[in-house]
Amino acid sequence: MTQSRSRTRDSSSADSRPLVSVVIPCYNQAHFLGEAIESVLSQSYPNFEIIVVDDGSPDDTAEVAARYPEVRYVRQDNQGVSVARNSGLARSGGAYIVFLDADDRLLPEALEVGVRELEAHPECALVFGYSNHMAANGTPLFSYRPHVEGDHYLELLRYNYISPSAVAMYRRDVFDSVGGFDPSLRACQDYDFYLRIARRFPIHGYDRVVVDYRQHDTNRTRNPAIMLSHAITVLRSQRKHIKGNKRYEEAWKTGVRTYQQWDGERLVDEVRTNVRERERGRALRGMLVLLRYYPQGLALLNERRMERHVERRSLTRRLERREEELRTHEQRLRDAESAQELGSTLVKEREKVERLRQRIGKLEQQMQDLNQHSLWKRLKNPDRIRAKLFRKSRRKLGGAKQVAPTEAAPTEAFRGLRSGDTAVGMEQKPRFFVVGEMRSGTTWLMQMLNSHPEILCKGDGSFFGRNESAAEIPVYKAPTPSLYSALVNCEELRTWQSLSWNGWSEWTDAEEDSRNLARLAIDYYLAKGSAASGKRIIGDKSPLHTDHVDEIFDLYPEAKVIHIFRDGRDVAVSLMHHFWSLARDMRGGIYEGLEPEELAKRDTYLEDPEAFLASGNSIFVEERLRQMAARWSRRVSKASREGPELFGSNFLQISYEDLLERPEENIKAVFEFLGARADDRIVHRCIERIEDNSFFLKRGVAGDWRRVFTERDRRVYQEIAGETLLKMGYPLD
Repeated sequence: MTQSRSRTRDSSSADSRPLVSVVIPCYNQAHFLGEAIESVLSQSYPNFEIIVVDDGSPDDTAEVAARYPEVRYVRQDNQGVSVARNSGLARSGGAYIVFLDADDRLLPEALEVGVRELEAHPECALVFGYSNHMAANGTPLFSYRPHVEGDHYLELLRYNYISPSAVAMYRRDVFDSVGGFDPSLRACQDYDFYLRIARRFPIHGYDRVVVDYRQHDTNRTRNPAIMLSHAITVLRSQRKHIKGNKRYEEAWKTGVRTYQQWDGERLVDEVRTNVRERERGRALRGMLVLLRYYPQGLALLNERRMERHVERRSLTRRLERREEELRTHEQRLRDAESAQELGSTLVKEREKVERLRQRIGKLEQQMQDLNQHSLWKRLKNPDRIRAKLFRKSRRKLGGAKQVAPTEAAPTEAFRGLRSGDTAVGMEQKPRFFVVGEMRSGTTWLMQMLNSHPEILCKGDGSFFGRNESAAEIPVYKAPTPSLYSALVNCEELRTWQSLSWNGWSEWTDAEEDSRNLARLAIDYYLAKGSAASGKRIIGDKSPLHTDHVDEIFDLYPEAKVIHIFRDGRDVAVSLMHHFWSLARDMRGGIYEGLEPEELAKRDTYLEDPEAFLASGNSIFVEERLRQMAARWSRRVSKASREGPELFGSNFLQISYEDLLERPEENIKAVFEFLGARADDRIVHRCIERIEDNSFFLKRGVAGDWRRVFTERDRRVYQEIAGETLLKMGYPLD
C-alpha cells in the first residue's frame, strides 16, 4: 500500500540541486518516528524527499506518518529492515540516498554536508560522518568519532566504524553495481553493504557529526547472540575475496576476534546468567551460538577462566597504551636530537623512552606468563603441589589434624576486618566509582545509593590521580594529593625499592609495584566499608575522578563507572556559593584563596541577593568564571569520551536535570546498572528517604543560572565551554 504526497520542499533553490531521498524503515517505532521525520524537515538543504516504509508495524506508525504531508508512506508485510530499505529505495527518485532509522535523528546540516562531500569526491560511492549517541529520552551520552584513513576495505574488515546507517550518504549508481541490502541478514546489514562497496569503490569519511544515534532497550545491538552470529557471518562472506592477501587476511582475523570479544563475551555472560536462573532453553540456544561462532567462548563459561581472560584483556590494553606512549616519546626524542636541543631535554626524553621500554618488557613478560599452560603454572609453584598432595594424604589418614610443612595457618589479612572482608575478599564484590564535576549532584546520587540496602557509597576518597598534588582552581592552598599520588611520589618508598640489597624489589618494576599497591590500598578501604556496613556492592564518589576515568580503568578494568553531569553554568553558580560559604573568614572555612573582590561581592550579595542581581552585578570575577568553565568543559568532555571507549557497557552517564525531573526512572536504571534489586517498592522507599532528609533543595533547580548570569558571564562561559554545552545537550541561551 502506498500513499503519495508532496515529495520535495517548495523552494526556488531546490530545482538546481540534486534530489536526496531519505528512506525511513519503521517497525514498532511510532513513538520515535515523529522526531526522525521532523529532523529531515528541519534540514538546511532544500531538495529532498521522505519515504517511510512501515514494515508491518502493529503500532500507530501509519497515523504518525499521516501527520506530515511531505511524507510518502509505504506499508508492507513484516519482512525485516533489509527488505524495507530495498522497498524504499525502489520507490525513491533521488540521485543521493540516506537511510535513517526511525529512532534516530539527522542534525540540521546533515544532508547539506553529505551532498557537499559527495560532490567534492566524485570518485567515491559513499561518504560518511560521525554520530552523537543519546539515551532513549534524548539525553546526550557521547560522540563517536573514529579517525580512519587509507584503505577503508582493510579497516572495515577489522570492525564497522560507519554507524549508525544515517551517517552515510550514497550515490544511487552504487546500488546498480553491488545490489541492495541482503534480506537474509537480521542484523549487520549495513556492515555487509559497506564491505561490498569498499571492496570495489573508494569511500570517504569527513570530520562532522551528522546524526543523533539513540540507545534504548529494543536496539538490536543489545542482543549479543544475534550480533555475534551476524557479524561473523558477514565477515566469513569476505573470505573468498581476501584469500592470498596477507594484509587483508590479518585484518579479517582481527575483525573476527573483535566481534567475538565485543558480542561473544556479552553472550557468555548472558548464558551464565541463564544457567544460574535455570532458564535452560535460553542457555542452550546461547551455547549453540557460541559453539558455531565463538567456540573458545564455551571455555569462558567457567568463572575462573573468564577471570583470567579479563586479566589478559586488561594487560593487552595496558600494553597497547604503553606502546602508543613509547611511539610518541620516541618521536619527540628524534625531534629533539634533530633540533639539537639542550642536553637536559635530551636526557629526560631518553630516560622516559628507556622507562617505557622497561615497562613494556614487564607487561610482555606478564602476558607471556599468563598465556602459559595451567600445568606449567603449577609446575612453577611447587608449594601448591606439595600442599595439594598433603591434603590428599591427610584424607587417606582419616582426616587427622596435622600442619602442612609448607602451609601457614589461615589468618585475617587486616586487623579489624572479618575473614572474607579483606582486600583479597573484595575481588569477589562488585565495585563502582561515581564521577562528576563538583556541584553536579554527586553527593545527592551518593545519598540515593546509600539508601539502598545492598549498596554502600562513601565520598571523596580521591583514590585516583597519580599526578594530583594541588587544586586546579586555586582557592584551596593546602596540598591535595590523591591516594595513588601519595604512593607514587613517596620518596621513602622509592628509596626502599631502590636499595641494592633489597631482595624483594630486585626483579620488580617500581612503577608496577606502585600501581599494585594503589589497588591493594583502595581495596583495603573499600573492604573496611563493606565490613562495617554489611553491604555487598561497594563504591566511592569523588569529583576529582572525573579527570581520571582512564586511571580507574588501568587499576579496575572490571569496575562500573557512573558519570553524572550538570549544566556547567548551574555548576558555576553553585560552586561560587560553595566557595563563599567555606571561605577562610567564615566559621570552619577552608578556602583561603578567594580574592578580596570575591569576598566583597559575597558580603554585598548576602545583604540583599535580589537587589544585588537586579543591579546587574556579577557574582563572579572574570578569571574565576574562566577557571570554572575551563575545568567543567575539560572534565565533562574527557569523562564522556573515555568512559564508553574504555568501559563499554560498564559505563553509565546520566544528567542531573533528568535525575531531578524523573528520579524514580533514573534511580531504577542506576540500581539495575549496579546489579542491585530495583523493584518499584525499593526505588520508591529510597527516594522517600532522601526527600525526608531534605536533599531536594533550591540549589538543585535546573537552569537557575539564567537568573544569576550577566551578559558578560554568558559571553565568557560560552567562549570557553560553548561547544561542550552543545555536545552535552544544553542550549546556549
